[in-house]
Formats: sequence, C-alpha cells, structure tokens
Amino acid sequence: KVGGYRAAEIAAGRLEKVYLSLSRLIGATDPGPQDPRDEIALVESSTVAWTRAFYSMVETKEKELLRMSFPPQKELVILVSEVEYGANVVAA
Repeated sequence: KVGGYRAAEIAAGRLEKVYLSLSRLIGATDPGPQDPRDEIALVESSTVAWTRAFYSMVETKEKELLRMSFPPQKELVILVSEVEYGANVVAA
C-alpha cells in the first residue's frame, strides 16, 4: 500500500502518456512546448465533463450579456434535445 502522493508519483508517467495520446488523437495541440493539459480535461465521467463544459459556457455567456447591458435585455436560452441524457437536462 502507498499513500496518495506516492501513487500519483508512480502513475505520473502513464498519465502523461494518456494526455499525449489524446492530444494526438483529437489534434488538440501542435507539436511543441505547449502542455496537452492546457487543452484536455480528464474527469471521472461523461456527465461531469458535460456539466463542467455546460456551466462554463453558460457563465461565459452570462458575463457577456451583463457587459452589454444591465439589467440584461436578452434571455439566455438553452436548447436540449428529446433524447438528452437525464443528468445533462437536470444540469440545464
């Protein structure tokens, strides 16, 4: 048994390979000094990933609307499909 810091140290090389492989797979970074972690977020589930991306976009849009006028003159409309996964709709 090892502690959390030692486990992270042991897994660091494998995790680095995951970031590099994903980066190449999706074309997230060009070869060079840029760290793939700046382009890729690994999370525990697709629901967590969707929720984080969704809230990030909503927050960005809300800030944009607030800069344009106060109180906001436009409503923020969120579209979801009939076949959306339930946890994603709850987040919306």
